[in-house]
Amino acid sequence: GCVPNSRYQATNRGASLPMNREEFLPLIPKRPLSGEKENAYYRPASEAIKCPLIAPHTNCLRKVMAFDLDYPHSYFLPEERGLPEPSFISVSKGTGRAHACYILDKPVSFFDNSRQGPIEFYRDVELGYRNRLTADPRYNGLMVKNPFHERYDTHWQAVRHYRLDELRDSLDRDDIK
Repeated sequence: GCVPNSRYQATNRGASLPMNREEFLPLIPKRPLSGEKENAYYRPASEAIKCPLIAPHTNCLRKVMAFDLDYPHSYFLPEERGLPEPSFISVSKGTGRAHACYILDKPVSFFDNSRQGPIEFYRDVELGYRNRLTADPRYNGLMVKNPFHERYDTHWQAVRHYRLDELRDSLDRDDIK
């Protein structure tokens, strides 16, 4: 289970959306999981930001809802499916496959003693977006394509962070099945 880690401190950046490394670094854990799929380690954020994959949050405190889109034209999927613009979308050069990421205005706590209501609400919204986007259901959202790595074309789209209820408002009941 998840237990609180005193070295990790949540940062709420309010309405300001990260546009460069210096603004993105305070959003991620001090030692995020990063690297390649087969070779991921916990590193200081200043080193992790150089890796192709990075964890923008911990498993116990989620502030980015991420989706793995395995389609050649993934960039357009959220708009085509009637969803809000992702905070950022990192597209693999050459394949068009992407990670669409929505930064939350407040992180959702998944600690052992966390309230279950917010966790269930997060999971319902995540399921609805995964279904609507036909995103990879096996992807756990822990590590994302690093928006600053040269492997990806990253597009910062949303002008602010999202509240969970705002994201939910784009869904239908059929999306959360």
